Amino acid sequence: MPVDERFYTYKGPQTLRTLLDVCGLDVSVDVDPEIRGIASAAMAREGNICFFEGDPRRGNDISAEATACFVTEKAAEALPEGVVPVVVSHPRYAHKRAGEALYELKAWTAAGEPPSIHPSAEIAPTAVVGAGAAIGECAQIAPGAVIGPGVQIGARTKIGPNAAIRCALIGNDVTVLSGVSIGEAGFGVTAGPLGAEDVPQWGRVIIQDQVSIGANSCVDRGAFDDTIIGERTKIDNLVQIAHNVVIGRNVMMASFTGISGT
Repeated sequence: MPVDERFYTYKGPQTLRTLLDVCGLDVSVDVDPEIRGIASAAMAREGNICFFEGDPRRGNDISAEATACFVTEKAAEALPEGVVPVVVSHPRYAHKRAGEALYELKAWTAAGEPPSIHPSAEIAPTAVVGAGAAIGECAQIAPGAVIGPGVQIGARTKIGPNAAIRCALIGNDVTVLSGVSIGEAGFGVTAGPLGAEDVPQWGRVIIQDQVSIGANSCVDRGAFDDTIIGERTKIDNLVQIAHNVVIGRNVMMASFTGISGT
């Protein structure tokens, strides 16, 4: 899935060698294709660079459409024909650096493209609605709530006090209670040359129609793909839903439930 530019600033394509130089990676490659984006190994398409740290015998987990892939020397043999191997000690770390060179998470700000707010929507004076966000018919945004840039809020959806929402598409008739966090980074961590490193998350959150999310619950955005909460699912207070989790329709989740990401 392409990185959604409503939520992330795209810095533009780079040749592979330029990208490696920008990332500070001292790696030689035989060819120099244009890299236009990043993706997971399974979902990479032409122009994408991905990474693979798995068992070389599972090379079928790597998309044959990928342009290039960060791999260890041992795993390089697993790449499909035509995918350029970029051999490094820490593939996930190298991919993190490539992502940071190509994209940047948009800041919590109202500056820039004005939001689209339906005339019937109610926005509290102390709420913040970010650049390019869209607020639907009869939606209600309570005091202290922050709606990040590009976020879409559907008709009749209610966002409670001090909720913080970014990198999210929220449907109709959704209820989000106070203190909820939607779309923050999941717990992505990898080993780097100096130790543990945070890994940026480039995905989104999709909240379908008539979902309820209780106070102080957290729904993290996906690493590359979407975290999805299905239609009419009901979530109690103090629930943690991590990156890439997909929850179906009509699910009920009690307080202190936690679902780890992938």
